[in-house]
Amino acid sequence: MEIIRYEYGKALDIAPSVIALGFFDGVTVAHRRLMSAARAEARRRGIAFGVFTFYSDDPIKRGIDRIYSTEEKLLLLERCEADFTVLAEFEELASLSPEEFVNKILLNDLGAECAAYGYNFRFGKGASGDADLLTLLMKQSGKDSITVTELTDGGAPISSTLIRAALADKDIEKANRLLGTPYFIRGRVSGGNKKGRELGFPTVNTSIEAGRATPTGVFRSCVPIDGRIYHSVTNIGRCPTLGAREIHAETHILSYSGDLYERELEIYLLGFLREERSFDSVGELCRQIEEDKIRTVKENGELSWQRLGLK
Repeated sequence: MEIIRYEYGKALDIAPSVIALGFFDGVTVAHRRLMSAARAEARRRGIAFGVFTFYSDDPIKRGIDRIYSTEEKLLLLERCEADFTVLAEFEELASLSPEEFVNKILLNDLGAECAAYGYNFRFGKGASGDADLLTLLMKQSGKDSITVTELTDGGAPISSTLIRAALADKDIEKANRLLGTPYFIRGRVSGGNKKGRELGFPTVNTSIEAGRATPTGVFRSCVPIDGRIYHSVTNIGRCPTLGAREIHAETHILSYSGDLYERELEIYLLGFLREERSFDSVGELCRQIEEDKIRTVKENGELSWQRLGLK
């Protein structure tokens, strides 16, 4: 997938195309349905399928934690088979009217033949434009559009807000169902204090950036490494028993003994095991970790790419 950094007023050499529009935080199952509709239309026309979105840390909705970083979002969009993704900076476009957004960006700079978006899509200065207006503006310009209707779960509209709430409640199964693939943390393995290795359960350490909707606690998880999926136990928090640190993720990968330092890993959370807590002794901590490992293997069951929705 080609990644294009958009600069307002500079036409891109990507026309003609079908463009999916949205912030796409989490790339939820509702977003995936939109992607599927846009991709199918692009393939029917024999033209490119692209995505127009914003950087994950852009202040579109201030004070709201993001589900995924920009890099993680791009990875998911690539897995949705987008031919390209155009990344824009929200502040650069925030003052545009709905008409300017359509005429100057969608039609002129992106060369969209068709735009795809959700029923609740908002655009233009002060979010003054809605899906109905976008459909009208595209039609007036002789172009087409696709509006994807509401998708619900238990009667509630599927949204990034609903997923953030599930993560805050540590309801990983629900969050994963709404996301379509398991919630994951992608990062480069950094050096730790090596205390886990000394106790017989080595861990890989990954940082957690500020402003991310990440649950804390101990989770059963899995980690793909070199084509194989490994069971793992992930602690997200401060690790108080072994010396409190800033919030980060420490993952003990079962049945793996290689060196992963500086490797980029994806750690998928599959279920909540328990809260993080301080133990009275290292021995008590080790006994609890052994129990966590047994539960993880039992409750994770057989792991496969298909079950995880990754291939």
